[in-house]
Amino acid sequence: MTILGNVKAKTTITLIDDHRALTDAMASLLNQNDNFEVVGIAHNHEDGITRIQQDKSDVYIIDMNLGSGDSCELVQQVKASGKIAMVLSAYSDIALIKKAIKSGAMAYLSKSSAASHIIAAIESASAGKKYFDDIIQSSINASAGVDIKIDTAQERAMLSQLTPREKEIINLISQEYTSEEIAKELHLSKHTVDGYRKNLISKLGVRGSVGLSNIKS
Repeated sequence: MTILGNVKAKTTITLIDDHRALTDAMASLLNQNDNFEVVGIAHNHEDGITRIQQDKSDVYIIDMNLGSGDSCELVQQVKASGKIAMVLSAYSDIALIKKAIKSGAMAYLSKSSAASHIIAAIESASAGKKYFDDIIQSSINASAGVDIKIDTAQERAMLSQLTPREKEIINLISQEYTSEEIAKELHLSKHTVDGYRKNLISKLGVRGSVGLSNIKS
């Protein structure tokens, strides 16, 4: 997406999905939004590669199961081109979700998602933030998928309540500092740092230090 003078250009989108009825419906939905324009559609893996190479869209929405070829390969190609890849899938298996995110997907949505989720995902991903709809987030939570960072309004609100010292500690934890190393860095005792860890786990509602390590203030 670019800015032309005072006019914001539309976010261009390419859809890659083997269900023609779905791509037709999504194209119609997205084109009704003044901020979006669907400029390309592909219905198989091979055409998807061609579109990624030729369309140069801002955002690519990719089906996780195209019947042939690896959809994550398409996600990787989109990421390598500096564009945004999102996944829209009928599958909410945690292994597929993790594979897609590891490949570079900025969002993972269920095909049962409401239109509002698709639009919110495009806007969030365009702002550099990962997005998961309620169905996918439930799958992640059920599998204790703490290694996937979920950006939500609730989490941002909680982070805004942290003290400057707590934010310092969160940032160091996310960099895999031990309590001893944090204590040395901030000139605190290890006992004090451990106390901060315990309070942060309670305040942010995460599952132990592993959960803390995936949060950046």
